[in-house]
Amino acid sequence: MRLDKLSKITCVFVLALWAGPSAALAEADCATWNTRQFFAVATPADMARCLEAGANLEARGKIGWTPLHGAARYGSPDLVQALLDAGANPGARSKAGRLPFDLIGKDSRLTGTDAYWRLHDARWK
Repeated sequence: MRLDKLSKITCVFVLALWAGPSAALAEADCATWNTRQFFAVATPADMARCLEAGANLEARGKIGWTPLHGAARYGSPDLVQALLDAGANPGARSKAGRLPFDLIGKDSRLTGTDAYWRLHDARWK
């Protein structure tokens, strides 16, 4: 029996649900706020939910990274944009003096987006 593309996608989705929740379907846990694990799976809605629950937009990790540092390095353009819109400081420096812009990788999905240019422009302020 041959399955068309939609049937194959449906089967994969049903099997994933049967096997247990996947990272793509799970909410980011606010208890992991300002960690690589959080920003690897977080959406703007997750970020807003955590901020409403009391997460600190300017929290600092061990090396002085704020959530914006982590989102610039590991997060999606939508997440970085949401952090900036929520008031995250794009000029915040880590303990090593690095700005969020400094952490954007060469092949980052941020390159060329509005969030990228907002982080870029903050270097000169």
